[in-house]
Amino acid sequence: VTPIRKYGKAYLHDPKHDIWKTSFHFSMGNNGNLADGDFYYGEGKFWANNRGQQGLVDLGKSVPFDPNRLNISRIKFYKQGVKAKHGHVYLSRARRGEDNRYILFRVINSAQKNKMIGVEYTVFETGSIVVQSNKQSSFSIRGPRRFSSEGKRRWEKDKVITGNYTIIFNYISGYQIPPSQTKRLERGGTIVFTGEYRPNRN
Repeated sequence: VTPIRKYGKAYLHDPKHDIWKTSFHFSMGNNGNLADGDFYYGEGKFWANNRGQQGLVDLGKSVPFDPNRLNISRIKFYKQGVKAKHGHVYLSRARRGEDNRYILFRVINSAQKNKMIGVEYTVFETGSIVVQSNKQSSFSIRGPRRFSSEGKRRWEKDKVITGNYTIIFNYISGYQIPPSQTKRLERGGTIVFTGEYRPNRN
């Protein structure tokens, strides 16, 4: 399965003015009514409660519109209406059945006294990375996101954006360095990097 990384623009309408365009299914790229799509727009707010969508949050105006620069595991979601503000960046989970898929979007314009709102968006997906080693070691991981750690035999990170990741283990005195490894993280999947440090032969 090829991970989704999609960019586009969409318009959402207040349901009082166009019930069939009040929501948007961001993975498919089409409008729907209140019960369709991932979330809907109404009363000048985004509502994240249709089809078990489970949450939407306003990240503010200064947050980069870039999923590679977000730490999703620290973001708390909620279902209440979130006011639509020009230039603000928002993060939403996709609707039920599309687990580990997220929508990052930004309000770019509004029209007819908030009867319609325009957003630019990117859809991305997440999985988990596990690193295990037979010694307390340090390492660095490069890919869409970068990570590093030291002094642990096991390290885990969830809600990591999908893509190719390469791990490089660091030197431990008296041991051979495990070879670097590259693996592809898919939506909802877990990749495991294993580092086996072997004593140097004298």
